[in-house]
Amino acid sequence: MKHEPRSLWAGVSFVTFLLTTAVFIVAILMRYSEFLYAHQWLVYIITFLAIIVTICMVLWPFVLVSAFLYNGIKVILNEGFKFHNLLSLGFGIFCVAYLVIWPMFGHFTDKNIWMYAYGYLGSVTVYFLLVMVMYTVTLTLNLVHLKLPKLDYIVVLGAGVNHH
Repeated sequence: MKHEPRSLWAGVSFVTFLLTTAVFIVAILMRYSEFLYAHQWLVYIITFLAIIVTICMVLWPFVLVSAFLYNGIKVILNEGFKFHNLLSLGFGIFCVAYLVIWPMFGHFTDKNIWMYAYGYLGSVTVYFLLVMVMYTVTLTLNLVHLKLPKLDYIVVLGAGVNHH
């Protein structure tokens, strides 16, 4: 974050940190399982927190797909119907079709090529969703500024100046 805060490595590093922290917490809980068994109220609190984290992790891809659909419609309404404005909406529609429509009709075919295509498209979709999660985490981390620089001027490019 200090060298280049806009890099996706910031998101990858933060998600890796969160995953290793979760593994560490599970190891600590396993180590002190006898203590937890003796203090049942603490087990309820830990279980509640684990359920909240699990729900957030499960819902995150759905939130991202909803954001793709919403943003795609918003861009088309604001900027017009052009190919490059369809990318976000197209990816959102693809994800919905992949998760909803394909499983409903995919079993009608006996050819293995369709199953390979489904697996390949699934891998590509998961890859793009992971990249979008890293991108979102990086953007969120860039909203946090621990030390604000002192600025004398701010230049807004493309703002235009009206000469009265």
